[in-house]
Amino acid sequence: YPPLALRRKLEGEVVLELRIEADGRVSATRVLSANPPGLFDEAAQAAASRYRFEAGQAAVTTRQVVRFRLPKEG
Repeated sequence: YPPLALRRKLEGEVVLELRIEADGRVSATRVLSANPPGLFDEAAQAAASRYRFEAGQAAVTTRQVVRFRLPKEG
């Protein structure tokens, strides 16, 4: 979670385009949209670069939504 967003108690989401190689690793990420813009982009891309998927026949490109939510207080 980006420290600035945490301090300001902000939530958001980023829509990423992912290139998933045949071996299941993510080789490239691209921000398609973000709300709020610019605040969560780097954190979303860093998280997605660590994702691992089941191996397949060929590389694929897909979209993934990464949501940043604060724990409910209570």
